[in-house]
Amino acid sequence: MASSSHRYTSVGSESDVSEELYKNEVDNQNEEHSPQSQWHRPARSKSMKVAAAAVIILSITSLLAASIQYIASQRSKLPTTSSKDADPYYNFRYTTDLASQDDYRDQHSRWKTASGEWTSCGHSPHEALERGCKFDIMSAVWIPQPCYNATFAHEIATLHHSNATTLTTSPKHGVSMSNFTWHSDESLSPESHIRLEDLEQFFIDKFDRGERLIAYSIENFHVAHCLYMFRAALMGLERVAAGERGVYVHDEAMGRPHANHCQNVLMNYEKWKSGVVALEFGMGWCKRVS
Repeated sequence: MASSSHRYTSVGSESDVSEELYKNEVDNQNEEHSPQSQWHRPARSKSMKVAAAAVIILSITSLLAASIQYIASQRSKLPTTSSKDADPYYNFRYTTDLASQDDYRDQHSRWKTASGEWTSCGHSPHEALERGCKFDIMSAVWIPQPCYNATFAHEIATLHHSNATTLTTSPKHGVSMSNFTWHSDESLSPESHIRLEDLEQFFIDKFDRGERLIAYSIENFHVAHCLYMFRAALMGLERVAAGERGVYVHDEAMGRPHANHCQNVLMNYEKWKSGVVALEFGMGWCKRVS
């Protein structure tokens, strides 16, 4: 019995081993015929991510190339940087390339009104006069007729300027808002004084000599100029609000950069009120606002 029992035990052990081997074989067969588990998917997922990334990169590259090509094509349609006409608020007075600016302007009918009046004063004092532009001391430009208010301009100029034909002292010694005088240098000395009625010819002579159209006055003129421009813009908008059509306003008076500049002038008046302003005159143009 003992031997038989032992033999049973021994046979039982072999049977257990055989059963275990059988289970392993079945398991292996099941693994061979079953789908891959998720632990085998990272290799396929990684390759898909690489492919997707490549597609995205190619798409972005193509989009950038197309954008650059489009921008280049659009730039070729704009005026040259010397004209600056692409920027409606660009101040033409502060560049010396006036001729190329005006060449670009004159190619467009918008530089004349429906009745044929010029809305641009050209690129020289001589051309400004030929086009009927008026010398507007308060705007510091020759300005076209469609946006020039002669009554208003004369009223403000008379209000602020000294009527003296000769000076004995510099206006810096008695700064006010009603004694503006013009001078050929920043000393504002009596010897450098330019009579108001001679100022336009003074600039014409400077232009003919190839010089910049600069004259000097007290800083208070700068303040008066800014207020004048604000009022000119407001008067134009009042006409529009009243239903008037074909209203033109000095372009610089409608420009945000000039408004920002004037805000700075007014905010810092106490700091600059005893100073000297160097004002460069130029050729103005009108902007239709209705």
